[in-house]
Amino acid sequence: MAKPKFPPEALAFFVKAGRKGGKIGGKKRVANMTPEQLSEANRKAVQVRWAKAKEAKANMASGPMKTSSDFVSTAEGDGLFEMANLSPKRTGLPFVVWISPKAGAHHDVRVKVSKGPKVTPAELISVAIRPDVHVVGSGDIDAHDLTLLKKWLALNQDVITKYWDGEIEYTEDAIAALRPVAK
Repeated sequence: MAKPKFPPEALAFFVKAGRKGGKIGGKKRVANMTPEQLSEANRKAVQVRWAKAKEAKANMASGPMKTSSDFVSTAEGDGLFEMANLSPKRTGLPFVVWISPKAGAHHDVRVKVSKGPKVTPAELISVAIRPDVHVVGSGDIDAHDLTLLKKWLALNQDVITKYWDGEIEYTEDAIAALRPVAK
């Protein structure tokens, strides 16, 4: 049986309708996830991104040029967020701080911290910043580092919260507005 042929206008309509439905489906799927499921999905997304970045770096020397869409994973397309890492030079802290927009998370504003920029998701320590700064989950941060982080968060809570809530749309604008803690 031959496939029916549709005029270009009809095909464009179907493509647009499918894209709209896909965007809604991803948001609803994330909205129905438990915090544990969301955390696991985010962990997998980070692993996929890092694997693709590693592969891209290996392929940079040879092969055809790739576009950014060649590196986007399905998990990223479902509305899962990306994190930006902030160096000790930028924050004045002896560790890396990671910030992100909310992107469907079921919890309030959080940052993550790590000893260095190259870590696995399991090595990230999640820290809630409201109503008080505290470690969430199984991570552990020593009292001195937590005190330093609290000082830095007091200086930057407004920026981090606005970035989380989407009031600051671009990561570069959020990073530019952050202040380092005095040493």
